[in-house]
Amino acid sequence: MELCLVALTAHLASRIEVEPGLLDQIFLRVGSVPESGDEEVVEARESCLVEDYRRILSKIEQQEYPWLYQAINGTGRVVDYEFGYGRGFLLLPQEVVEIASGIATEGWLQDVPNIYPQQQVARYFTRAADRGYSIIGGVG
Repeated sequence: MELCLVALTAHLASRIEVEPGLLDQIFLRVGSVPESGDEEVVEARESCLVEDYRRILSKIEQQEYPWLYQAINGTGRVVDYEFGYGRGFLLLPQEVVEIASGIATEGWLQDVPNIYPQQQVARYFTRAADRGYSIIGGVG
């Protein structure tokens, strides 16, 4: 089970809400052909984060780390795209900022010698928040 996250502009997030199949091009699903001239899709594809969902989940509990839990499961806004273990979720820029701030308070941004997947997710959200991006994610 893999957690798939993509940080993207608000414009591309709006496009995906109307045309969820664009996520095939971003996550390079078998049989999808990327649009050669679509710079937004190319940029999003290059910025994807894929981590082991079970490994992340094994280290957290919703009550103990509610912000990281929201980062990997969303807040309820659904994207009509099947990731494999259910439909995806969409986090708007303001939600990304809130979650990134919350993750920081949970201690996931501390520098340690080993980088755990939870820290990769935390750093990903911080970068997306700094850029004012939305995030679409799901478990495949």
